Amino acid sequence: MRYILIFFLLFYVLTSSSSQENDTIFWTSQVRLKWNDFNFNIADTCYKQGAEVMTHSSIDTKGFWDKGLPNYQITVCFLRSLSCTIDTLSQFALEHEQLHFDIAELYARKMRQTVKSLRFKHEKNFNVYSSSFKNIDAEQEQYQDRYDLETHHGNMVIKQKEWIKKVKGEMDKLKLYSSDNILK
Repeated sequence: MRYILIFFLLFYVLTSSSSQENDTIFWTSQVRLKWNDFNFNIADTCYKQGAEVMTHSSIDTKGFWDKGLPNYQITVCFLRSLSCTIDTLSQFALEHEQLHFDIAELYARKMRQTVKSLRFKHEKNFNVYSSSFKNIDAEQEQYQDRYDLETHHGNMVIKQKEWIKKVKGEMDKLKLYSSDNILK
């Protein structure tokens, strides 16, 4: 009986972590979102929010001690289960959502740059790092909102192209802090 219980617990842990892995797409320069990355089962969530598409991306930070100083693993994730669409035909909409994901990476780079700077100054207080992250996250929210506003959620093609160029330029300036460099 005990072996059966252990088997079911092990099965649950393995399948739940596997489903969590299948739910997450980590940002890299090689990964481009596709419509099948979105959850069609929650399309009513999009509809209720008055959106044709919703992307849930996040910057995850995990702090740890490294050589007597705080350090962080910072990753950018797209969560399939919380991202939805009711339109799978518009390439412009998909491009718009990809840039939301890219903007999250831009701000993760700013966080990584901040960590490097604070570590260089031998800052030992985790609260200083956390406070910086909160400020950067607030900037990201404003930036994401401005992006939606100025592009009218990707419907203004010329503005959308301007934003793609703008974000790419900002990301290039911070390429040293790219997820590509930390996931190697």
